Amino acid sequence: MAQPPSGGQSKVLFVGGSWVKHTIHLKGFDQFHDTEYEEGAPDFFNALATSGFDVTYIRAHEISSRFPRQASAGRVRGYHHQ
Repeated sequence: MAQPPSGGQSKVLFVGGSWVKHTIHLKGFDQFHDTEYEEGAPDFFNALATSGFDVTYIRAHEISSRFPRQASAGRVRGYHHQ
């Protein structure tokens, strides 16, 4: 696993990696609908965090409200994976 540079904690901004899945199961004349919310990288986030990285996660449905508008915006406020 990569290590952050010495002298400070590197920040990682991870955007996306979440989705909603809707499935329809057909059995004869019956239909069963199932909807699930999933996140695809919790093990990756944990590995980064335990390696000393400061991980900020913006889920796919949060992009329009939380993604930094300017490069100088600095730290993104909100959820920080721990």
